[in-house]
Amino acid sequence: MKRVLINDVNAVDQVITSLKNKEIIVYPTDTIYGIGTDANCIVSYKENFISNLIVEKEKVGFRIPQHAFLNVLLSNYGNPITSTSVNRSGNQPLNDPDLIEKEFGNEIDLLLDAGILQTNNPSKIYVFEDDTISQIR
Repeated sequence: MKRVLINDVNAVDQVITSLKNKEIIVYPTDTIYGIGTDANCIVSYKENFISNLIVEKEKVGFRIPQHAFLNVLLSNYGNPITSTSVNRSGNQPLNDPDLIEKEFGNEIDLLLDAGILQTNNPSKIYVFEDDTISQIR
């Protein structure tokens, strides 16, 4: 696992390289740390499952981040990235990069370190269904 400080001048480029290499990254958001990869990577690996899920449920969920670094990253990368909170199912999300590395270090490729984030509630999530956008969290 590689750890990069968010203020490193090459941080955006390093994250983009990881995403292009289909690696798993951890990154700060405006609320908590997220874990994810290029959304196209997930679709290619799970194409049948995801396609069936979207068709069956007829829903697509999304969020729009309010974190300056993440917005720069997404603008430069150009592809959507998946996102979920950094935690084991049923546990609270982790907001300390040291704890994230200890818990997930063998399962992630790159940790973008913005220091300990203030404990915040997870972000709002919206779903697009039947031509309507609604908040589900």
